Amino acid sequence: MKNFLSSLLKVDPSKNLESVLKRGNNNFDFIRLIAALLVIFGHSFALHPSNGAIEPFYFIIGFGSIGGFAVYIFFFISGMLITSSYFYSSSPARFITMRFFRIWPALFICIILAVFLIGPLVTSLGSTVYFQSPKTWAYLFFNSILIKLKYELPGVFDNNFLPHTVNGSIWTLPLEIKCYVGVLLMGLFGFVKNFKWFIAFILALTLSYFVYPSLLLTLAGSNGIQFWAFFGVGVIAFYLRKYIILDYKILLFLLVLWGIFRFSPFNPFAFNILLVYLVLMTSSSGILKKINLRGDYSYGVYIYGYLVQQVIAHYFPKIASLPSLLISIPVSFMLGFISWHLLEKHALNLGKFLSKIIENKLAVMLKKQKEAAINAD
Repeated sequence: MKNFLSSLLKVDPSKNLESVLKRGNNNFDFIRLIAALLVIFGHSFALHPSNGAIEPFYFIIGFGSIGGFAVYIFFFISGMLITSSYFYSSSPARFITMRFFRIWPALFICIILAVFLIGPLVTSLGSTVYFQSPKTWAYLFFNSILIKLKYELPGVFDNNFLPHTVNGSIWTLPLEIKCYVGVLLMGLFGFVKNFKWFIAFILALTLSYFVYPSLLLTLAGSNGIQFWAFFGVGVIAFYLRKYIILDYKILLFLLVLWGIFRFSPFNPFAFNILLVYLVLMTSSSGILKKINLRGDYSYGVYIYGYLVQQVIAHYFPKIASLPSLLISIPVSFMLGFISWHLLEKHALNLGKFLSKIIENKLAVMLKKQKEAAINAD
């Protein structure tokens, strides 16, 4: 019995997060794709008549929604990978360039299609009135810069089950950008590559929340602070990557722990820990690592999913939430596939090319400044 318990509690310290984060040792692309599809699943209950079907996640977990937790997964993985990107980046210029080309090209095309293709096809006002409306151009401009997001296009989806909202999914993108800026600022102040300074920064941030909570709430929004928290957990996981052991025994322990607290006030805390660890375990499993997607389709699926669902709701107003998924999931995946292969991967390659040019020019400038300083002395 003693030997059995000893073997049960023993974990392999070599199986840590640091090894998993190495390229080829994980399948975060697949996990993020599943998360994007779960967002579509969750949205189906809001965008289509449910006809008695219920969103099952709340009844299983006791709080939240499956779409919300899917976005938490996005932010947690992003926290790890974005921090890793800056940590191993050759310069802040490269980090900024790559983040820009990851987000904006695909987003801009999605906005263009919404404004110039979907809008004129489904608007109830007619094309002339539609293009004369300031709302049309406000949607194009503000959503393209991810500031003061606009969700309405004139006459578009007026009679849908959830009317007026063209693409509700994009509301998380400004939060994501703020997280990127946060990592950039930490990097510029030396926090990213100095763990002690990072811990000091986290403690100061935590203290600021208790002293002046409205500051963080203003920056993240009352509905966004939890997403920042998951991103922050991802950042911390990256720093503790050598010490986070991935073992199914630990996963089982966290599952039992959550079961104990399922009907208590500690349920959210216990489940969130379980969720984070489950993401790490599944992304590093041998089975998932064998799945070769040949691309990161999750972003395209995410930004197109809501728009696709609203188009379906427009043309098939009586279709129920669950049957609608038979259309929305394949179409959204197809658009994500096309977006990656025709645009996103090429945009990233362009970002790499431009970042090298920028880095070379900055290096030349710095060299000239040093030479000028030496000559002046």
